[in-house]
Amino acid sequence: MTFGMAFTPFMSQSMITFYKDIGIPQWFYPRERCYLTRALMYRQKIDMNTFVLIVGNPRTSKSSFALRLCEDISRHKKQEFNVEEQLTFDDIKKFLNWSKDATDSVFILDETGTSLSPEQFWSLQQRVMRRFVQTQGFRRNILFWALPSIIFIQKGFRFMANYGVKTIRQGVVRTYKIVMDQLIGKGYFYNITTTRFKMCSKKTWNKYVAMKKVWNDENLQNDLEYLKAMETPDERQLLRDEKLRLSVKLMQQRVKKNKMNIKKKINPTIQAWS
Repeated sequence: MTFGMAFTPFMSQSMITFYKDIGIPQWFYPRERCYLTRALMYRQKIDMNTFVLIVGNPRTSKSSFALRLCEDISRHKKQEFNVEEQLTFDDIKKFLNWSKDATDSVFILDETGTSLSPEQFWSLQQRVMRRFVQTQGFRRNILFWALPSIIFIQKGFRFMANYGVKTIRQGVVRTYKIVMDQLIGKGYFYNITTTRFKMCSKKTWNKYVAMKKVWNDENLQNDLEYLKAMETPDERQLLRDEKLRLSVKLMQQRVKKNKMNIKKKINPTIQAWS
């Protein structure tokens, strides 16, 4: 069985061949939206936000799938999907402005972890994303987050997503429903379907490629400036001092945490003897 996106045949190859042989025009073929498209639009209908994780190896259509879904959902809502306004690589302020104003809309966070520091990436998950998932359901927005692997996301946070998508190869993805028991704090990924899809519109794709090129060029320029700064003795010393300061701060935090753990273990013992 071949599973397709909106407006593509939802038929086996043998049935397509049979319809062609008997001369039935393609516009009479049975048509169906893919499972994930229907599920996302249903969640909007019942006043719920949706968070979708898309993971997979490089060059396996993670961004292409997100763009195609955004186009289909926007078309169904009779809205125009503007990739320049509804996608970002590392501009978190752009995402926050969108989530503050948008309703019944879609947004893509793409390649975010590659340019943010570990502290910034942790902050993004803990503060920005949790607020989107937990407190903004009434806006009925849909967020797609494309990442190379789920290991980039903290274990507790990954189960706050509603659906997970794993790219198999270009044009083929596997969709999972994320099932979470909030009482015991455990969850699992339930395999639902495999979907074959076509590319988004050429106009959207060209805009996306241009945006990604600008973003890549800026990152490369920043790396070159960093290496150039490392060649200067004074700058190298400043970087070493900053690294030492961060190491000391981290050590102090660990000592403080260990002291708190020791107090928690000692207090019940003291109470039991008193």
